[in-house]
Amino acid sequence: VRSEPGLGGAQQQAYSPIECLDCLRDAANLLKQSTVTGNQYAAVALNRTLEGSSKPWPAYELVVERFGDWQKATEAAGLRG
Repeated sequence: VRSEPGLGGAQQQAYSPIECLDCLRDAANLLKQSTVTGNQYAAVALNRTLEGSSKPWPAYELVVERFGDWQKATEAAGLRG
C-alpha cells in the first residue's frame, strides 16, 4: 500500500477520491443527516474501516487536501449544506 505524508509527518494511506466521498456519505447516513461537518466526520471516522477492508477511513485532513476544502468535498459527495 502506498503511503503519503500527512500533517505533522504522520503517514496516511493512499485513498481514491471515491473512497473519500463514500466515507463522507456513510458518515452523514450514520448521523441521519443530509450533510456532515468536519468535526462530526472526524469523530465518526475514528476506528472505522473501509467496507471489506482493514484500511481505516481517510482522515479529515486528507479529505480536505484531496478536494481543496470541506465544502467542496461535501458538495462532491452530493451532501447538502
